[in-house]
Amino acid sequence: MAVSKAKLERIFEKNPTSIVFARLADTLLQQGNAKRAIEVCRKGLKYRPSYATGHLVLGKCYLAVERVEEARQEFHKVLRLDASYLSALWHLGGIEGDMGWDDASIVHYKQALALDPFNTELETLVLRKQPESSVPQETEPSDILDELQSPTHSSSPFDAEPDSEAPLGNLVQEMARIKARANSSNGIKIEPIITHTLAEIYANQGLIDQAVEILEQLCRRDPGNTVAKARLEAYRTSSGV
Repeated sequence: MAVSKAKLERIFEKNPTSIVFARLADTLLQQGNAKRAIEVCRKGLKYRPSYATGHLVLGKCYLAVERVEEARQEFHKVLRLDASYLSALWHLGGIEGDMGWDDASIVHYKQALALDPFNTELETLVLRKQPESSVPQETEPSDILDELQSPTHSSSPFDAEPDSEAPLGNLVQEMARIKARANSSNGIKIEPIITHTLAEIYANQGLIDQAVEILEQLCRRDPGNTVAKARLEAYRTSSGV
């Protein structure tokens, strides 16, 4: 049953720390009041900064008033909190495509398709943006779907996590290459790519110390990252670190 805007307003007024702010803001947005919706989201996110849906709704509000860069930033915040948030992937694919960033756009559309492999609209978007030279002429659509869902073809640290040891080996080798470049870069510091996925790959392979190190770096970079903190605590508890 749909809850009226008036009731949502009353709940939010009595308890501004409640996650109801996202529903209220979304209702306001649907009614055309994007300005008020943005105010509600900002207020709610002060109390609930790790609520992914709140950032998603705020991103939609920014899009409605053509504040595209702010919208893009909010959708990226959503993915930092929940890498499999389908709607955020959709929105980022569209925004980056409109900006002419086709490489970034297709990465997000591929990630979305991996989560929703039977979505024909997503499949069409991926095929349309895929460079012609990289699309085999004889490939059947079902084969393309299999390729997109395969961890060995992952284009982003947010893609599906691998089950085999091969991707881990590739990542470990890449980290070693990055460190080597950093040591020979005449004093220029080159930071490796640090992600939740890399930490979990290490953990899945039994390399808990490496996983803990990755998550500690994430927490130092983003002290408000509750997902990283929770996983770090879990790994420390399981390993007695």
